[in-house]
This record gives sequence, C-alpha cells and structure tokens, in this order.
Amino acid sequence: VSSDLSDDKGIMYGINEHNGSLVIFDRFSMQNYNSVVFATAGAGKSYLIKLEALRSLMLGTEIIVIDPENEYRDLCEASGGQYIAFGYGEASKINPFDLSLVLDEGENALNSKVLSVHKLLKIMLGAMDPIEESILDRAVMDAYKMKGITPDPDTQTKEAPLIEDLYKSLVGMEEVKAQGLAARMEKYIKGSFAGIFNQKTTVDLKSPFVVFGIRNLEESMRPVAMHIILDYIWTVVKKELRRRILVVDEAWYLMQYPDSAEFLRGIVKRGRKYYLGVTTITQDVDDFLATPYGKEIVTNSSIQILLKQHSAAIDQIGEVFYLSEGEKQLLLAADKGEGIFFAGKNHVAIRVVASEDEHKIITSNPEEVMKLKAQAKLLLQKQPVVATPKPVLPPVEDEVEEIQNLPPSLPLTKGGGDEKPVEVSEVVPTVVPVAEIKKETPLIVPAPVIVEPPKVDVPVVDNSRQRFETVVEEKSAPTTTNVQDSLQKRIAEMETLEKAKIDEHKIKVAEEAKVVAAQEEEKKKLSGTLGNFGSLPKYQDLFVNKDKLPPLPPLPPLPKFEAPKAEVVPTKNNLPTTNKPIFVEPPKEVKVPQPPQLTKKPAPVFEDKSSTNNLQTSKSETKIEEKKPEEKPMSDYDKLFGNGIV
Repeated sequence: VSSDLSDDKGIMYGINEHNGSLVIFDRFSMQNYNSVVFATAGAGKSYLIKLEALRSLMLGTEIIVIDPENEYRDLCEASGGQYIAFGYGEASKINPFDLSLVLDEGENALNSKVLSVHKLLKIMLGAMDPIEESILDRAVMDAYKMKGITPDPDTQTKEAPLIEDLYKSLVGMEEVKAQGLAARMEKYIKGSFAGIFNQKTTVDLKSPFVVFGIRNLEESMRPVAMHIILDYIWTVVKKELRRRILVVDEAWYLMQYPDSAEFLRGIVKRGRKYYLGVTTITQDVDDFLATPYGKEIVTNSSIQILLKQHSAAIDQIGEVFYLSEGEKQLLLAADKGEGIFFAGKNHVAIRVVASEDEHKIITSNPEEVMKLKAQAKLLLQKQPVVATPKPVLPPVEDEVEEIQNLPPSLPLTKGGGDEKPVEVSEVVPTVVPVAEIKKETPLIVPAPVIVEPPKVDVPVVDNSRQRFETVVEEKSAPTTTNVQDSLQKRIAEMETLEKAKIDEHKIKVAEEAKVVAAQEEEKKKLSGTLGNFGSLPKYQDLFVNKDKLPPLPPLPPLPKFEAPKAEVVPTKNNLPTTNKPIFVEPPKEVKVPQPPQLTKKPAPVFEDKSSTNNLQTSKSETKIEEKKPEEKPMSDYDKLFGNGIV
C-alpha cells in the first residue's frame, strides 16, 4: 500500500519510487500555485526546475526566471526565449522610478511606486532612522516634482526621474543627515556602481520564456538587482492576467535583507490572485528558515520538494516539514535527482527522469557540457556543403530577348578571352553572420544541394557574346553558401582575438618582470655602498679570521664575588643566629579627646546572684557598680514551692 500522485492533467515530475508509477501533477489545481525547493549544492534542484519549466512551456505556461549563475541561458536559447543580461556593459536597463508599467487609466500610481522605491533604497543605503526616512521621502517626491509628476494621474505619463535626480535633491537640502544620505548614494551615481541602475528602462518582455541573468554583477549588487527585477516582473504580472511561473533561484540573496524578504513574501502571498506561481529555490536552508518571512513562504507553498540534504540541516528540515526518521534517512542517503515530493497532504519519494534530448539541453554538469560542445564541433566539421542560389539582379530590358535566344548547349564561362568552364570551388560563398542567424527564430536551413561542375560540350565560344555570358552566369550559376565556413571563420576570428589578448598579457608580464629585475639591481647597488663586502655579512662570518690577523690579548679576569657573611648575634641560649629583618613598629595613635556627647557609655553589667560567692569582679573591671536590690519578704507561694531557698 503506497500513496499515488498521478493526476489526469499536468506535467510529469518523475517516477514514484514506492511503486514505480508516474508523478504527474498540475500545480495550478492546488489552492495556491507556489512551490519551494530545498537541496544541497549538486543535488539536482536546478535540473528539476529546468525540466518543469520546459514541460510547462509546452502546455502554454509562461516562464520568467531570475538566474544568478546563467544556468538557464542554454535552455532559453534552445527554446527560442528572451535572455536579458544585467551588468556594467549590458544594454538591458530598468529604471526603478519608472511609472509607465504601473500606470492604469485614472489611477494614482505615484504613491504605490514611492513605497516600493523606499524598500529598494533601504537595501541600497542600509538601515535608516525615522528622521532619515522622512528626509528621503521628501527627496523622492521632490525628484518626481522636478520632472513635473504629481499625484494627479494626468501628469504621471511624463518621463520618470532617475536615481541621479534623487541624489541632486538630497544634495540641495540643508540638513546634515540629507548630506549623509547623499554621500551613501554617491557610489551608485559616480562611483564603482555607476551606470547600472541610473538609466532609463530598455527592457521589454516579448517572449513566453524570459530569463534575467545577473551573473556579471558582484554579490553585493545582486540583492539590489533582484529586487528591481522582481518589482518590474510584479508590475508586468499585475498589468495583464496570464498563466505564469516565476522562478527565483538562490532566493537566500533576498532573505538577507528584511525589506527584500518581505517583498518576496508579498509576491508569494498575492500571486494566486494574478494566476502566478512562484518557485523559490535555495540551498542555504538555515538562512532561509531563520527569518519569519522564510517560514511564511514555506507555509504558503502548496508544493514542497526536498532533495538530498546535509546532516547539519536535516534536523531543522525535519522540524519544519514534520519528517519521520525514515524520511530523514532517505534524504541523507538520496542520490542526485532523488527526494520527497510534497503536494498538499500527500507526499511520495520521487526520482527525476528526463529524456535524452531534454538532458542535453538542461544539464549543467561541466564534464557533460564539455562533451556536448566537442560533439557539436565535430558535427559542424562533418556537415555536407549547403548550397543556396545567389540572388541575381534582373538584366537590362534590351538584353532579355538576346539572352533568351542563346543556344541551350552554351556552357557557363567566366568571361574574358579564355573560355573556361566555371568550377564549383571558384564560386565565392555567401557568408552569413552569426548574429543574423540568432535573430531569426526559428532558423530554417535549406536542404543540402550537392553542386557538380557542368559538362562542357562546346569548347569554343564567340567572344562577341561575352557581355551576355556574364549575365547568364549571374542568372543561372548556382553559388554555395556554407554555414560551416561562416562559423569556422567566426571561430577563427575569436581565436585570433584571444591570441592577441594572450600576447598582450605576455608583453605586460614581461614588462613587469623587467621592472622587478631593475628594482633588484638597484637593491644590489645600494647594498654595495654599505662596505667592501657588497652586502651585509652574516652573523657567522663575523667570527671568521679571513685575513689571519694575530689573536687579540685575553681579557682580564673578572673580579671574584663573595657573598657577605652573616653577623652573629648572641642570644640567651648562646646559639649563633643570623640577622633577621627588623620590623619597625608603627607609631602609636594619639587619641584625640572626644566631646562628652560622643563618648560611648559603658554597657551595664549584671551580676549573677548564684555566682557571687565564687566570682567577684574587681573594681578595675567594673567601672560602675550596680546597687543590690532590696530583699523582699518571701510570699507563702514561694515558700510552698521552695523558690528563693538556697
């Protein structure tokens, strides 16, 4: 008896390891469309998500991916998607102040945009106190006012400001804290991060499969870029209702900051209303689950996928997902692509399986990728010659009739005095640039045509027909266009460029070596000025008699030291003793007379009647003598019990 997850619709995620059935599931049939994937590095989490994206794409679902390591680029290009790269030299830019996508007819989009800008600025500038937040809010509104944008919806169609405008607004304020905020923002305007976020928006989503690549950015810039991209995607999702899946790979970048973590949590909780399913992938389980936002993302995801886990994180995973000891051991001993698939209340052990063609596209194993590239290079070299007809310009009108009247057996010649048939090897191929091949989607390659040289029956041709033969050649002579040659030419150009860079680097290294050698030579010259030795002598060389000089006279003997003898002091027992340290007695304290008000009264001393005969206190010990109480006559009661009788 085992659980089963075979649905009538959806995509296949893998094979159920309990009973060998197929795990076919539709995430859009659940109460929400979100999923989380936890696994160690190299456990196959990206492999699983690529497979899900490729199969969902064939069923009409749009895919949007935030890719920190460019793992999805090959899949995007193979499926005809749109790859958008962010970096210093990239053309793709997003202005975080842009209102064009948020704007709806008759709606004030400025206030909501200012709130999202505040969250972004907290990530960029760090923690701020309430006074700094109020100054920043005033500066943001001033930046929009400088562009003529106000809360009036009619003015919000104008060009949006840039981060540079916000910087100018802060610099123009008189507050000291405003100058501090401007100094913290300066690196994004003039410093090392300039030119990345301070640009107008150039991104336009045109494909059902879009990948945002941020590998060219430094790790400190990735949270900022991911927040800007998420904000842009969220505005696109709200603008038009479609069935979409958003994949956030390495989500722990966003969980480092409370504002970005809260923003991701908000998208996960509100995505169901806009037909959006968010897939969150991470390998740092501790960082993800340490924040309350991470736990909320897990609880708001109907699908949870756990692949191979590390022993240090298995206890926390088991506590969050209520795993049994057997399930913990399964995750610890799991192989690549194996784990547990949670769908609502059901969960099964799963093994991810892909076809051979899918595996070639989605694999990220470096060894397999190198083999696939080598195989592709060999296939290009073994391809047959592909020939396509060369475009021919139409002949002049008065020559058309004469061309048509040419004898059919006329061979094709190159013109000139020598009537030589045209060889295939002499035809200049048409080179197609690689950039033009990538732009056309899909690429339609014509069927290969094997061109043979024409047979020559008539070797002599009248020279007067040279003008017409040239036109005939341009019209009817086929030309070969070899895509392989164009690719090889491109590869040769790249290799030449790479070789030039290597040579330049070698020259630079040689120049640096020359500089180091010159510095060493200067050190030697400097050390030569210290003496005749050319350099400082070693410590052992100081004691070597190189010049065979006579030995130095011996040093005079040191005076003998005798310890002082102890003085003998006579004692009562006539025993010799040594002097002992004499301790000086401290001077006696002089008692200052106190006034009678501060003198202590002696405590009264009570005498025991029973011990008066044995112990008598002297007058020196008792300063005050107590008067004896008068004896009272015994009562009859005392006589009866013997009280007072000694």
